[in-house]
Amino acid sequence: MDLKVHCPTATCRATLTVPISAAGHVARCPLCHATFLVPSEEDIAEQTASSWIEDDIDDLAEEIDNEWQQRLKDEAVRRAREEEHRRNTTAREIEKIMATHKQLTHEEAASMAAAAMSTQSTATVDEPAAQQSPQRPLAPAANVQSAPTQTQEETLDTATVAPTQPQPTPVAQSNAVAVSTPEPAQAASEPQHLTIAPKQVKAPRQSHKDAYPSELVVTEPRPYLLVSRCTQSGVELTFNSNFLKHDGFRLSMPLACAFTGESDRAKLIARPLAFLDQARGEIRNAYDIEAGHEAKLTQSITGKEMLSRMGVIEQLPEPFRFPFPYYVRTDHSNMSIKCTTSKKGEGPLLAHVTIPDGPMALRWLRHVNGVCGREYDLLSRDVAHLWQNEWTGLDETVRRRLEVWAHFMDGEKFRYFINDADMPKKDEGLAGVVLTDRRLIYKKFHRQGQVEFGTNAQLIIRADGTMAGLRVKTEDGTFKCARFHFDDLQKLKDAASDLGFGLDIAK
Repeated sequence: MDLKVHCPTATCRATLTVPISAAGHVARCPLCHATFLVPSEEDIAEQTASSWIEDDIDDLAEEIDNEWQQRLKDEAVRRAREEEHRRNTTAREIEKIMATHKQLTHEEAASMAAAAMSTQSTATVDEPAAQQSPQRPLAPAANVQSAPTQTQEETLDTATVAPTQPQPTPVAQSNAVAVSTPEPAQAASEPQHLTIAPKQVKAPRQSHKDAYPSELVVTEPRPYLLVSRCTQSGVELTFNSNFLKHDGFRLSMPLACAFTGESDRAKLIARPLAFLDQARGEIRNAYDIEAGHEAKLTQSITGKEMLSRMGVIEQLPEPFRFPFPYYVRTDHSNMSIKCTTSKKGEGPLLAHVTIPDGPMALRWLRHVNGVCGREYDLLSRDVAHLWQNEWTGLDETVRRRLEVWAHFMDGEKFRYFINDADMPKKDEGLAGVVLTDRRLIYKKFHRQGQVEFGTNAQLIIRADGTMAGLRVKTEDGTFKCARFHFDDLQKLKDAASDLGFGLDIAK
C-alpha cells in the first residue's frame, strides 16, 4: 500500500507517492530536491480529515456569501420596481390633474399629485384596521386554581397543605365550557404540614433592549482633544477640564512613557497630571504633587484600582484634584509633563497638556477622538514629518537641552545639530548650532540668535588650528556663532545649500 504526501516546500507542493514502509523516514522530493519527514498513515488520515473540514467551512462561507449577495440583488430589484411603479403612478396622476385644471403648471400639478398620493397612502394604511370586525368576547373561564410552580414553592419558608375540599361548579354562560373539580378519594382528618428549606432565587435577567444609544446625533458632551501646538519639542493637546470628572477619559492615556514611548510595564510608573497654575500654596515643582500619588504598575492592576490607589490630590481644586495618570520610565523620575490651564471669556476652563513624544501624543488622540477626524490626519502628517531619524537619533539629554534654547516653531523640522567645540562631551547640547528647514539657530555662552531661510545671509568659516570658527554675516552685521570640528564641515555645507545661504570658506 502506498501513501500520497505533498512536498512541504511552498514553491513546490508536488504530490508524491511513497510506500507505507517509508512512514517516519526522511524522503527527498525528486523535483525540488528538498528533504522532509514522511508522516505516518494516521497523520495523513488526520490531515486529510482536517482538510475536508476546512473545505466544508469554506464552502459554507461561500454559500452564505452568495446567499447574502442574492438577497441584496433581490432587494435592489424590488426597490427599483417600487420606484418605477411610483413614478408611473405619479405621472398618471399629474396628467389627470393637468387635464382637469389646464391653468396649472407642471410643478403645481406635481405638488397636488404628491399630496393626493400621500392622502391615499394614509387611507390605505388605516382602512384594514377600520374594516376589522370586533372580536367576540371570550367566555369567562371556570374558577380553577392552578398549582404553584416549583419556583413559588421554593420561595416559601413553610407551606401548609390543607385537605382538598370539593369545589362547587360555577354556573357558566351558554357559550362557556364548564369544568368540574373531581372529589378527593379520601379527605384527610387534619392538615398536613410540609416544611421546605429556604433557597435564594436568582432575580430574573434584565433585558438589555434599547440599552445602547440609537441616535446618530450626539446628545451629550463627549471628551474631545484639540491639537493646539505641534513642535519638535512636543505636542500640546487641549481639552475641557470638566472631562476630568470622567473616569474613562482619565484612563485614556496610552500605557507608554510620555517622553520615549517605552511600553514595557516593568519599566514604567504611573503619575497624575499636575496643573501647577491651579495649585494652592507655594508649589513650584510638579513633582511635589506627583510624588505622593505615584503608583507602580503590575500585571494584575486595573485602571480603576490605579485611580483608587492614587487617591485625591488635595493641593488642587476640583476637577484637577481627580488623578489623570500618565506614565514615565523609571529612569525619568526627575521629569514631569507640562500642564497648564486657560480661560477665554465666559467659556469653560481649558486644560493644556504637552506630550514630549509625538507618536505617543498621536496614540492618545486616537484613543479619545478616533481616527476619523481631521485632527488625526493632520497630526499623523506632522508627527511623521518631525519625529524622524535626525531628531530621534540624538541622545535624549541632548534633545532636552536643545528644546530649552532652540525654541522650535510649529511644523519646523530639525535637520542637524553641531555641538560647540569648546563644550566637553558631557555638556553636549548646551551650546552650538541647530539647523532646521527654516532657520539657523546658534548659542554661544551669552550670545544667542537665529537666521531665517530666505534672508541674504552668508556663512563665514575660518580655520582655527585643528578646529574652525563659524560666523554669520547678515544685513545687521556679522555675528560669531560657534567653533566646530572639521568633521562637521559637511553639515554646514549641506545646510547652506538647503537654506540658500552663501558660504565663504577660507582655504
